[in-house]
Amino acid sequence: MTRGFTRDLKLLKKTYKGKRDRIEFEKQITQIVQELKYEPRPFHAPLEPWPSKSASEGWEFRKLKFAPYRRRGGAGEGRIMYCVNASEQRVRLIYLYTHEQYSKRPPDKEIRDRLGEEL
Repeated sequence: MTRGFTRDLKLLKKTYKGKRDRIEFEKQITQIVQELKYEPRPFHAPLEPWPSKSASEGWEFRKLKFAPYRRRGGAGEGRIMYCVNASEQRVRLIYLYTHEQYSKRPPDKEIRDRLGEEL
């Protein structure tokens, strides 16, 4: 996991009150990440537009939608933004957030900064 993604995971874990819920949420994210290694282009992870001047040749930018553990309603919907190296099938995790944090997606500048760190 990348530094930014790891920070996001820590912040989201803190939103869970109980230790068991935090552990289950982390297990869920770990499972999703493992599945991305084997299937980096699932149907619920469409291509996402690159922020301006940030596209990296040979990489695809995607956003996976998921229902975080014990979250209800639209505000609790989760998103993982990640890149896939088309030739090597390598996955780089960029962002983890909920719809409550960002209704559409994080600001392009923040995404561009993370992409610059990770690709």
